Amino acid sequence: MIDMLDDKATQEDSEEAEETTSGENSAFLVRSLEVDLEFLRSDNMNFYRANKAYYEDRNYAKAIEEFQASIEYERSQPSNFLGSVKDSTNQTRTKRPNDVITKSMYWIGESYIKLNQIDQALEMLEQLSRNFSHHYLGLAAQRRSATLLANQKCERAKKDLEERQKALELRKQKRRESEKQRKLELANQKRERAKKDLEEKQRKLELRKQKEEEKRIRRRPLEPFIQAAKQVLGAEIKATINSPNLNPRDIQLVTLKEWYKGPKGWVIRQQLSENDFNKEILIEIAKQNANDDKELEELERLLSARAAEKCVMDFYQRYGHHVEDVSIHQVTDESPDWGKYDLKINDELSLDVKNSRHSKQNPDSYVEHCVPSFKQDRNNHNRDVMIAGVLSPNLPISNILYPESPMNQDTPIRFLGLTNKNKLTEIKDEFETPNLLTINLKRQSMRGDFLPAWMFDCPEFLYERRDTELSKILKQTVPEYDLWKEFNLNPIPICTAAGIDIGQFWSSEVLASWEWSFLSAVLDRRKEHGLSLPYLFLGILKHFLQMVSANEDSSYRPSGYKRLVYDSNIDRDYNMPLGIYDPLKTIYNLIASLDKLWDADPELIRSFKMFRLAGLNILRGGREKNERDKTLIAYCGGPKCGKDPLVLGDCEHCHKCDMLICPECKFCSKNCSEYNLRIREFEKSQ
Repeated sequence: MIDMLDDKATQEDSEEAEETTSGENSAFLVRSLEVDLEFLRSDNMNFYRANKAYYEDRNYAKAIEEFQASIEYERSQPSNFLGSVKDSTNQTRTKRPNDVITKSMYWIGESYIKLNQIDQALEMLEQLSRNFSHHYLGLAAQRRSATLLANQKCERAKKDLEERQKALELRKQKRRESEKQRKLELANQKRERAKKDLEEKQRKLELRKQKEEEKRIRRRPLEPFIQAAKQVLGAEIKATINSPNLNPRDIQLVTLKEWYKGPKGWVIRQQLSENDFNKEILIEIAKQNANDDKELEELERLLSARAAEKCVMDFYQRYGHHVEDVSIHQVTDESPDWGKYDLKINDELSLDVKNSRHSKQNPDSYVEHCVPSFKQDRNNHNRDVMIAGVLSPNLPISNILYPESPMNQDTPIRFLGLTNKNKLTEIKDEFETPNLLTINLKRQSMRGDFLPAWMFDCPEFLYERRDTELSKILKQTVPEYDLWKEFNLNPIPICTAAGIDIGQFWSSEVLASWEWSFLSAVLDRRKEHGLSLPYLFLGILKHFLQMVSANEDSSYRPSGYKRLVYDSNIDRDYNMPLGIYDPLKTIYNLIASLDKLWDADPELIRSFKMFRLAGLNILRGGREKNERDKTLIAYCGGPKCGKDPLVLGDCEHCHKCDMLICPECKFCSKNCSEYNLRIREFEKSQ
């Protein structure tokens, strides 16, 4: 009966112990203890106090102490130790373990757990399971130990994870702090660099200011010349005039039978006499009654000539001069002076206006001014009548009569300047040299002279500001060449224009000998004739021919004239050489042509000894007196070309007439038999 009770108690205790390990139901434990106490009927008061301390007082340290005392008490009783006995069948059977000891050991372990002393709890539970392996609490202790170990492992894993997370977070925080610190350091470095850069910039700025100030101080002696050059070499001469409006009286003048020789001119004159004059009717009559294009072109030329006269009137009136239209006297019968000159300026200056038009074939080429004869004004002490050169566009009759046409606005009429017979005589006396250069502007088989564009000089009143600026620097000391070179400036043109001999201030080594000789000749002519376009043009040409003949200076090249007469930093259009207005860039084109001629074949050019300037900028050269001249520079007279200039080197000589052959139209001269053969071959090849 006792054994059966023991087995039943063991089974119940084991099952209920499991419940205790998971929930530790105190009511169950009390009931269990009551069963045990009833079963054991022990006098072990330590066990009782231990249970009271554990369940009622929850004083787990005291419970451990009482449970250990309970174990000691039980061990002090020999009958309570494990042993073996013989049963009724004479078989050996192990006695049942002491429940007080096992329970005390178990609840010591649980008390340690309550105190979170897991290692001590595991040690006690492992000892219980090892010594009382067959007891239900031994088995419970095993399970409890396994759970604790698993929990401990889980806790360690959790702690490890937390530690790793903490370490990771710490590393992240350190990285953030490090990154923050790095950014802070970078920001500080950037600020330091910015500060240093600012200091460096300020230092450089101060240094630059200092250098600029030093440069300005060094440049100070150059300033008068620089300012004068800007005013003189960069001056804008206003010598263009918009096309004027031709009134009925102007057209009546043009169509007088003394002017217009067309067979139907009387029809136009009759229309002009009507009260309802209409330009459209005039245009229609002119086109219908013209026998051919030449007759219509002649009327257009005459209308352009009258427009040119009115433009010169407008030009002088623009500058405050009184102008008398003498040409119209042929219609009004006020005086017979219209046969001597066209305009009277301030009752003193007599002008004969000569208009020239651009070539139809080539807008860049120039149709020459022709003067049948130079006239004198008998009413003004027989003074030479001045020739006023005008360049106008080659426009159809409708555009001439309607000056508001856009074509007229794009190509205004240009006043080129003045010349006279005396100037032509002077330049021939100055530049013609035996066995070197002759000048012949006569027209072949016709009366009169050609007047190239370089023959005209602008009136002096256009140069008042120029002359004022030049007078300011006459007393200046020209700085040394090295100072000019430091600032990449060229004072030669402005000094030469002012009449300053830079040879008095510069070493002779800074320029070539040919440059000094050219400047010396220019200064001599300036002193006698002033600043003049024809003197500069022929001065360059003659110096070139002298260099060709002398063949002494290997450094010579015609392009070198540019820096002697132009300041390319100021005069970018090359129309103010030495402060002389050159609207058609005759000086620049001459230098370019001479340089191209020099490039063609210097030895061939040097073989010529005598040269002749003829017609409109035609330069011919000869080797011997009896040898026929060869053309070196010319313009194309072909019917549909007008190329200008033609230069030996770009062109070849015709074997028949020794004229230059135009590379575009193959023209050489009008009556040359070789031209007719050449043009037929050229047309076949096209």
